[in-house]
Amino acid sequence: MQNSSPVTQLDIGRSMTWMFKSPNWMSNLFWMVLCSLLGTVVIGTLVAYGYQVDIVQRRSRGRDDVVPDFDPNRFVDYLTRGAWPFLVYMILGGIISIAMVVLIVLTTLICTLPFQGEGEPPPLAIAAMVGGIGVWTVFFMAALMVVMPLCLRAGLMNSFTEGFKIAWGVDFFRRMWPTLILTLIITIALALLAEVVGILLCFVGLFFTMSWLQFVLADLATQLYDIFLSKGGEPVPFPDDIVDAQII
Repeated sequence: MQNSSPVTQLDIGRSMTWMFKSPNWMSNLFWMVLCSLLGTVVIGTLVAYGYQVDIVQRRSRGRDDVVPDFDPNRFVDYLTRGAWPFLVYMILGGIISIAMVVLIVLTTLICTLPFQGEGEPPPLAIAAMVGGIGVWTVFFMAALMVVMPLCLRAGLMNSFTEGFKIAWGVDFFRRMWPTLILTLIITIALALLAEVVGILLCFVGLFFTMSWLQFVLADLATQLYDIFLSKGGEPVPFPDDIVDAQII
């Protein structure tokens, strides 16, 4: 049953407040705090990812208007579902990071080696090096923005291999890059806000403010997916009717 209309543009206010619509928001926040405490052994991170993916699935396309409650009986389900986006990001993100370091080092060497023994490289060589590094940085940042929707796809389909549908991720980026950049800026700003407030609350508050941020990020991911669909993007195939115990 649809309770709200699918989103066609980013609504930051909704992301910051929607979790409080649930009568069980304190309980949901508690479980996310527990996940952050368990994050030091990775398990909590995977469970949090799985719960966030479940949120996106249940709220996308104008479905539930409130946050689905965290169900401790589905701990293993959240854990396994969260493992796929985590592994996809580790593999693709690792490949991109290594390639970025190698190409930046090569660019630096190509621009400076010919002038070894001649003192400082000429300004033109330094400008070429800085420009090359800048171009590579922008390119690899764009590549990482392709990886993020692939992680979401892997989680929504509960499949490791679906996280490597590169063409789908590229199409997502092509349609959504301005909104993705805006979302990145907003995320950084909200993370800083959560840190400041958490520190002001005697540092212990960081567990709660950063857990609140995870709900914000889940809703932002939902909105990005809905906007992608409104722009003609290919939907991730999963059933229209979501029940509490269902895992795809």
